[in-house]
Amino acid sequence: MILTFLAPSTRHPVGGNATIYEFATVMAQRGHEVHLYHHDLWGDDAVRSVGEIGWYEFRAELHHHFRGTPELDAGGIVSADVFFGYGKEVEENPRYGLPVSWVQGFQMYAESVELATYRNPCPKICVASWLTRIGREHGVPAEQLVHIPNGLRHDRHRLTRPIAGRPSRVLFCYNSHRSKGAALALEVLTALHARRPDVEIVGFGSLPPEDPLPDWITYFEDPDQTTLVDELFNGSAVFLWTSRIEGFGLPALEAMACGAALVTTDNGGSEDYAFPGESALVADYPDGPGLVTAVERLLDDDAMRVALATTGQRVAAGFTWEASGDRLETFLDAYLAEPQKYGRPG
Repeated sequence: MILTFLAPSTRHPVGGNATIYEFATVMAQRGHEVHLYHHDLWGDDAVRSVGEIGWYEFRAELHHHFRGTPELDAGGIVSADVFFGYGKEVEENPRYGLPVSWVQGFQMYAESVELATYRNPCPKICVASWLTRIGREHGVPAEQLVHIPNGLRHDRHRLTRPIAGRPSRVLFCYNSHRSKGAALALEVLTALHARRPDVEIVGFGSLPPEDPLPDWITYFEDPDQTTLVDELFNGSAVFLWTSRIEGFGLPALEAMACGAALVTTDNGGSEDYAFPGESALVADYPDGPGLVTAVERLLDDDAMRVALATTGQRVAAGFTWEASGDRLETFLDAYLAEPQKYGRPG
C-alpha cells in the first residue's frame, strides 16, 4: 500500500504527533510506502526538517515532506491508497486517497474541528474506546468507528528497578493545557506536602511551568528518555495523573509500564488501562481530597502499592505497537476491498 499521514509537527513533544509517527513507522516496517507530511499548523513552531523534531527517533524509512518543498508549496500531496488526516483536510481532497480521520481526543480543541472530524463520511480511527462511544452519541455509524489503541515502545518503557522498595516519591506530569488539570495537581500536591513533608515530589514537562512551582517540587524540563524512564518513572512509587479529559494518556501508561502505581482521574482515556482497585486508584475529576487520600493509601500500604503497580505493569505490557499495527493493517485491507461499507464510494 501507499499511505500518506498528515501530522502537525512541532519542535516540542506532542503525544498526538508521536502517535501518528508510531503508526506511520509500524506500517513502513511492514513494507508499505509511507509518506509523512509535516503540516504547518502551529505557525512559529512549525518544522522544516527532521532534525527539528529531535524529541522523536524515526526508526523506519519514511518519505518526509515539509513546507518549503515544491509539492507542499504548490498544495500538492502524492496520490496514495489511503490518506490519514483530520478535520476538513480528509474530505476536501479525495485525490489524496481513501480518507481516514484520526480521533485522538474530545473537548480538547475547537468544537467545530472535533465535530467536523466525527462528521466526515469516512472511517474514524479512535485511539481509545471512549472516543468510539462519543462518536455513537453524535450519530456516527458504528462501521465508521474503528478502535485501534495506542501502543508502547517496550524496549524503552520497561522496568529497570524493582517495584518493591521504591522511595516515597510522587511523580506528576505538568502541562498547562486547560484539559490537563495542572491546577488540580498543585492542589493535591500542596495538601499532600502539608500532611507528609517527608514525601519527595517531582514533576516533569516538555516546557517550563507558566507560573513558578513551590520550592518543594523538583522539576525536570524536557528530560531526555534515559532520565525520564530510569530516574523518574522507575524511581517513583506513585504517578499522579490529574487531567480533566485525556484522549488516551500515554504518560500514565508509560509510568505503569515502568512500575509506578497510578493514581488518576476518570478522564476518558484512562478507562482502557486504569481499572479501579486493580491496576490503578481512580477518582472523579476534580476530587482533590479523593486523590490525596488515594496517594496516601499507596504510600502507607506498601503491599497494596506493589500489588497495584505489578498489575498495572502487566496491563501496560498488553499495549504494543505491533498489535496496533496488526489491527490497522487488517482494517485497511477491508477498507480498500469495500470502501462503500465505510461510507465511501467504490
